[in-house]
Amino acid sequence: RSSMFQISDVTWANFSGTVANDLLATLQCSGAAPCTGIVIEGVDGLVYNSTSAEPEVECSHVTLGPGSVACNGNATTV
Repeated sequence: RSSMFQISDVTWANFSGTVANDLLATLQCSGAAPCTGIVIEGVDGLVYNSTSAEPEVECSHVTLGPGSVACNGNATTV
């Protein structure tokens, strides 16, 4: 059964540092109460130890807000 707990209007901004691979974030929210207004921005200061030109952000049941990097993969349960 899906959770009704909902997260909304969260911004992660202005990152710096080194990422060990090309996966920046995995966001997996409830199908019954999707996350909305999530923004990931200011990632230009990150260095990637991979061949990827852009960060991989995996999302399930997430609506990203304006200015966010795009979800470019589906989050999976581990």
